[in-house]
Amino acid sequence: MRAIREANFALYVEVLMQIVPWMFALDHTNYSRWLPVHIHDMCELPVKHPNVFQQFSSGSFVVQKTKRPFSAIALDHAHEQENALIKGDRGAVGLTENPAALR
Repeated sequence: MRAIREANFALYVEVLMQIVPWMFALDHTNYSRWLPVHIHDMCELPVKHPNVFQQFSSGSFVVQKTKRPFSAIALDHAHEQENALIKGDRGAVGLTENPAALR
């Protein structure tokens, strides 16, 4: 959580490495199968995709909605928040039933 809130990519990768054994111990099959692959990909970024690594290292792997410290959120979390705004009052609900609104 801290790595995401602080937009600290190095800490993010380090923590993922530390929790992998727990995924095996707790029998989380998909996490134990795919988390090592994700970590490997993240560790290969400096070599294979240095521009992406530079952006991630500067904090672009999270969304910072405010300038406040410790307020960054994960991309999927930000996406869910935007979906809630669109689907809420005065949002996109009902647009598909109104041909004029779709145009």
